[in-house]
Amino acid sequence: MSIQEGTKLDLLDLLVRQRVRTCSLSLPATVAWFAAAELVTFALVFAENIGAAWSGWRGISLVPFVHLQLLLHGVSAVLVVLAIRQVRGDPWRYLAVTRPTGWDVFRGIGWGLGTLIAAVGITLTVMTPSPLPGAHNWAAGIMDPVDKFAIAGTVVFWTIVAAPVSEEMIYRGLLYRGLVNSGIGTLGAILLSALAFGLAHKVGGWGWDKVVFTTILGLVLGFLRWRNGSLTIPMIAHMAFNFPSSLTEFLRLLNA
Repeated sequence: MSIQEGTKLDLLDLLVRQRVRTCSLSLPATVAWFAAAELVTFALVFAENIGAAWSGWRGISLVPFVHLQLLLHGVSAVLVVLAIRQVRGDPWRYLAVTRPTGWDVFRGIGWGLGTLIAAVGITLTVMTPSPLPGAHNWAAGIMDPVDKFAIAGTVVFWTIVAAPVSEEMIYRGLLYRGLVNSGIGTLGAILLSALAFGLAHKVGGWGWDKVVFTTILGLVLGFLRWRNGSLTIPMIAHMAFNFPSSLTEFLRLLNA
């Protein structure tokens, strides 16, 4: 390779790096869009808490709750895409979403289930399990079998598809990239995004053991995001992590 060709490649690399920087959200903008997406995700929780404080309202029935929560996760994902559009970026490239291969699926499932086992072992060893958040009026026991199966299936879709996809777009996509580009570095981005992910579950009404539980998951997902340079495997791992509890809830609703 000649000196002239090497110089051209160096200039091209510089232009590519400059393009990446100019198509990235600043840290303040990243945090603002992240907060907006999270507020949407937890809008139903906030509404219920305010309603309970003002009028003793203790929640809504299962069907509208699940459908509203699905909608809110969808709106959160749309907000992430709109945030990226502000810098004229390609959302899927910005978030590092790639088409999964069979090996990606296998690795994602392995990491997700392995992390679940480890997180359960750690939290049960160091902390006393807390009760679940305040129960809603599920009213599954009075549904006919077809409606019961339909809503149970919708809960499964929410917990193993909608929530993992939108949460990975928010935490290991939008927030992670904003933190990495801010100068905090990869390790700082992994730690802070995992901590934010864990604390968000406290907002949802979970105990501190569940915060530790989900923070461990966030650390592993952040590592996978860095190690593979892609959001695809963290998404699959998150789905696999949620699958056992989703299956348990599915069976519980069918047997109500």
